[in-house]
Amino acid sequence: MGVDLNRIGTRISSGTSHNGYGSTVSFPRVSFPAYGTYNSTVTGQVYYGSSQVIDGQTCPDKIADYFIKNDGVGGTYQDNSTAFNIRNAVSGTWFLLTSDEVHHSGYVTTPCGSDWTYDDAGYNYYWDGNGGYTRSDSGVAYYNIYRQTTTGGSGGYTLCQDKTNYTTYVFDGYYQNGKYDEYIVNGYGSYYFTSNYGNYNSYGTYITGLNDMNQSYYWDGNGGYYTN
Repeated sequence: MGVDLNRIGTRISSGTSHNGYGSTVSFPRVSFPAYGTYNSTVTGQVYYGSSQVIDGQTCPDKIADYFIKNDGVGGTYQDNSTAFNIRNAVSGTWFLLTSDEVHHSGYVTTPCGSDWTYDDAGYNYYWDGNGGYTRSDSGVAYYNIYRQTTTGGSGGYTLCQDKTNYTTYVFDGYYQNGKYDEYIVNGYGSYYFTSNYGNYNSYGTYITGLNDMNQSYYWDGNGGYYTN
C-alpha cells in the first residue's frame, strides 16, 4: 500500500499565518503609548534640587511631586524635570545614620559595678519639617574595645571583668586563675554577658610565696596549680 506524503507549507505575512490546513490565523498588532506621554502622577518623592551637607554627605532636604510618563515600549519613567509642589521633607523623616561621630551617651549599671560609661558610634538624623533637622543617638556602640576592672571607663565597648567566680583556693587564700565573667556594655545603654571568658594563666605563672614546707605556688596552665 502506498502512502502519499503531502508537504505542508507555512507562510507568514502581514500579520496572518496560513497553517497548511486552509485556516488563517491572525496576530494582533501591539502598540504602546508614545514616548513622553503622560501616564500618572506620584507625590512626596525626593527632590534633588535642594540639599544640605551633613557630616560630609549631601542630603536632599525637600520632596516634590512628579509626572510619570510612558517610555514607548510598555514601561514608564519618572520625569524629574516636571517637579512641582516642592516642599520641606516631612517632620520625622529619617535620612542619615553616621558612624564616625563618637560621643558619650550615658551610664549603665552591671553586676560588677555601677556608672559604667558607654559611647555611641554616631547619630540618626531626621528632618524637622521646617528645613532643619534633629538627631538622636544611633544606639550603635563604638567599635573600640576598652578593658578595665574598676568602675568608670570610656572609648566604646566597656568591658568590666568579674573574676570572683573563677578563682582557685591555694593554701591560704583565693587567687584569680585567668578566667572571668565579662559584661559588655553597648550603645543602647545595656549589656550582654559572656561566662568563663579569657584564658587560664600560663604554666609556671607565680601565685604566692612559701608554704609551711617552704614551697611556692604556680599555675599549671589549666586552672590548677603546683608547688615547687
